[in-house]
Amino acid sequence: MEQLKWSTGMELGIPEIDKVHHDFLEKLSEIANAPDSKLHDLLFAFISGLEEDFKKEEELMESLDYYDIKPHRAQHAKVLGALHQVVPDVLRGEYESTRKALNLLPKWFLFHLSTMDKLLAIWFSLKNSDALLESNWESTGYSSTYSLSPFKKQPEFHDSGYQR
Repeated sequence: MEQLKWSTGMELGIPEIDKVHHDFLEKLSEIANAPDSKLHDLLFAFISGLEEDFKKEEELMESLDYYDIKPHRAQHAKVLGALHQVVPDVLRGEYESTRKALNLLPKWFLFHLSTMDKLLAIWFSLKNSDALLESNWESTGYSSTYSLSPFKKQPEFHDSGYQR
């Protein structure tokens, strides 16, 4: 199996997600290097942990009103679905399909990190800077109906039909 190690170049700037990614790679390395006799227990713990991590990430996306949540969730579901498909094989003591599925995870992770999670990190950064800007703006004593963020709905102006 391709061994993928955590590096600072993988950081998204969201400490909670960066830690989850770091831990994911460590657990993936552990399970990939485990003998078949331990694969059963490690696989179930790995899947359970991944389900919990995805749930937390999806809750973060919901709290940020993330615009691209559906395809992000779909990628999570596909990975979990692939891992769930190999569970019956592990229960029968057959490990080849499990090893193949695990071997695909490093490439999937790099793709997911550099596309889906990178976009999420940008959205997170924009949402946090928007909150900071609005907080600073409000502290000046001025009020406005305009948002300082391009992602918030702006007031709509309609032609009043003014005629000469």
